[in-house]
Amino acid sequence: MKLIEAVVFDMYGTLVENTSDLWMKTFDEICVSQGLSIAGSTLWDYWKPIEMQFRKDRLQADTNGRPTSFKTYREAWRNTFERSFEYFGGGDPDLASEKSILDQGVRDLFPEARNVLQALRGLSYLKIGLLSNADNDALIPLLNRHDLSFDAILTSETAQSYKPTPEPFYCVAEMLGVSPEACIYVGDTQLDDVLGGHNVGMKTAMLTRDNVTLDSSLPVPDYQLGDLNDLLKIVNTCDEVNT
Repeated sequence: MKLIEAVVFDMYGTLVENTSDLWMKTFDEICVSQGLSIAGSTLWDYWKPIEMQFRKDRLQADTNGRPTSFKTYREAWRNTFERSFEYFGGGDPDLASEKSILDQGVRDLFPEARNVLQALRGLSYLKIGLLSNADNDALIPLLNRHDLSFDAILTSETAQSYKPTPEPFYCVAEMLGVSPEACIYVGDTQLDDVLGGHNVGMKTAMLTRDNVTLDSSLPVPDYQLGDLNDLLKIVNTCDEVNT
């Protein structure tokens, strides 16, 4: 049996770009299209702390460790825009949340992503999964745009649970037909990706393209990747050891 039987990817910030500049472009276009007399950066600066509170609230769990409630990004962002527009005196939160979802569906792949996925596909024993904190209305168009396929695809909306809670990690491993211990989870955040994978026994690999400083209060990734090409070295090394 291979040491690694599956590689599971995060999407945003891992396979596709999701920079603050891209978000700022979205917010600029929201302000222009809705005739708001503020800059996108002004709206963003008010909106983002409210959105971060949603990210904290969604991790609240009951006595069984399950999330106490679930909101899609569309629902949460609509609420966040509603509060923001109330402060600024105008704006349509439905249109703004829709624009944000649509723009999530047209992100560009990182330059090496397609070749790395194709190389992994060439390993007959290896399964490839995708687990993303995303709405289906964002992720599915993105997959279609780039003609990407995986052996298992799971969004937070389908799972009704966000990373780093254990349920989506267990679920994607089950969909792939492997144990969590036989998976490497590849992501770009220490909280959602490394902690989440670590808590279910997955090996974790974290992209550090921007030379991020690791948080000492969170688990350290098993592997740090300068870009996705480094993942091939890890998988190939494990393959050589176990053949």
